[in-house]
Amino acid sequence: MQTRQLPGEFKSGSHWRHKVVTTAVKLDLFGHLALHPSTATSLASDLGGDPRAFRIVLDALTALKLLGKRGQTYVNTPLSDKYLVPGRSEYQGDQLIVDDLCWTMWDQLEEALLRGSPAIREPIFKDNPLVTEHLLRGLHQDALSIAPKIGAAIDLSQHHKVLDLGGGGGTYALCFVRDNPFLRASVFELPQGAAIARQFVDSWGLQDRISVLEGNFLEDKLPRGHDLIFMSNVLHGNSAEQNATLFERVAQAVEPGGRIVVRDVIMDPDLTSPEFGAIFSVNMLLHTAEGRCYSSREIMRWMDQAGLKDLRHIEAHSLIVSQAPS
Repeated sequence: MQTRQLPGEFKSGSHWRHKVVTTAVKLDLFGHLALHPSTATSLASDLGGDPRAFRIVLDALTALKLLGKRGQTYVNTPLSDKYLVPGRSEYQGDQLIVDDLCWTMWDQLEEALLRGSPAIREPIFKDNPLVTEHLLRGLHQDALSIAPKIGAAIDLSQHHKVLDLGGGGGTYALCFVRDNPFLRASVFELPQGAAIARQFVDSWGLQDRISVLEGNFLEDKLPRGHDLIFMSNVLHGNSAEQNATLFERVAQAVEPGGRIVVRDVIMDPDLTSPEFGAIFSVNMLLHTAEGRCYSSREIMRWMDQAGLKDLRHIEAHSLIVSQAPS
């Protein structure tokens, strides 16, 4: 009788690789080797560790093609030097660290499944400054390549001021403003996220065109005076009722005739595809009281109920555009 093998990502030990790499990132091993190719003994001495343990992990990283080995000396490969050295323009370490910190919550999946309650009491944007910073910096890296494509897809040339609602580090506002000299923007975010956004705005030199405002979009009055409200990864953290109410408030806050753009993990009607969204909903089960990924049908119904019109699904699983009455 022939048996089917599970895909590689389901096999025992698949998480080991992630933990080895993330531990190296957390110790800034790649940053150290970028400056000083080292032996295991030397690296252990510099970082305060055990030479034998370091040698075993360094050999594993070499097997993963993230390090090269010249005799007993270890060096970064081009891959690790590009993505895993802090300060590099395409550094990906922040997201790896967030994934590692989230494992403690995923350990509680069975409890969440049986009780229906999240693994944490407060969203990480309120409760954990360290995770918030790593998460926003990781999302910033991802958004840098996505934002210009969205800006082109929604045609920002007809707008004057955009509100990046729940904008995290403000990456979309930054890219929209950078690529459109006529445009100004505001980022509306909780205090911890707003602090990171201000750092990015300052580093980009866009303080005169982007304002960072602190607030909770579920509770506080939304800023006025914007002819485009952009909502990226806002909906999946909320309940259906919260989202319906939020769209009503957004429809009232946007300038007459202005547009509302939603970017999120948008599901098909049966909520089983795309696969990433179905698994991400499990992540929201652990992080939030009632959040999950929603279908385009659900999102458009909330928009319609809020009085928005000209509803258009620009990208099947990520982008919906609507317009407020004039």
